[in-house]
Amino acid sequence: MTRAPRFHSAVVAGCAALALVLTACAEGGEAAKASDGPPPTAGDETSTTAEPPPPGAEPPTAADLNQSIAQAFAGSMTIEQKAAVFEYGAQDPLLVDRFTEAAETNHLTLTVTEVRRTPAGAVAVAQVTSPTGVQDRDVPMIYEDGHWLITSEFTCSVVAAANLRSPVCPVPSPPAGN
Repeated sequence: MTRAPRFHSAVVAGCAALALVLTACAEGGEAAKASDGPPPTAGDETSTTAEPPPPGAEPPTAADLNQSIAQAFAGSMTIEQKAAVFEYGAQDPLLVDRFTEAAETNHLTLTVTEVRRTPAGAVAVAQVTSPTGVQDRDVPMIYEDGHWLITSEFTCSVVAAANLRSPVCPVPSPPAGN
């Protein structure tokens, strides 16, 4: 029985479910870092508009993305590999580790079933399995420096949902009325 790929897929799925909950409350649409300047720090706004990918810049296939995510969850990605898959993966290599921890903590699995282009980038459709059921979720991606990246908006929302932190993620605002 092969548990590692299923475990890694499960971790990713959980992250996607958490991201959906958090991004549904966030203002704006797809977020991407600006191509110039330093990465944001806690408290900075991370929502900027990415430039559209050039013609012919095809996003990764679902199989390729699942393989990259499984590698991240296995803990076998180098900083360079993290930077080629996750927005701000080079600025905070532990962001990917926290993302994995968040999914594991929340008993989530994720399997990318489709990747499609959008005017601003791409969206990976992921089947997210959690203790409460299975749902399809969109995982926004941006094209930057020759790579398709899972957005920090998505990754940070999963990290924040597990009460974990990263210096490249904004500190979540408390709910209104508190």
